[in-house]
Amino acid sequence: MSNSDVVVSLELKSNSWLQVKADGKTEFEGILSKGDRKTWKAKKSLTVRYGNAGVVLVFWNNQEPKILGILFDW
Repeated sequence: MSNSDVVVSLELKSNSWLQVKADGKTEFEGILSKGDRKTWKAKKSLTVRYGNAGVVLVFWNNQEPKILGILFDW
């Protein structure tokens, strides 16, 4: 992993629809189930769209996890 790579892991606390785009390319679109954890890596940008932000726990570049439904700065 280079210094400019972005690595995001998502862990679901309940079912939710997600769409993940890495560097403009759709890498995943569908429903993840409670307990699922997936990781994506991008060189320039990584975009996550979600149906229920309150159940998506995000791990960004090995920092402490945050719930997407709670406002925070990256």
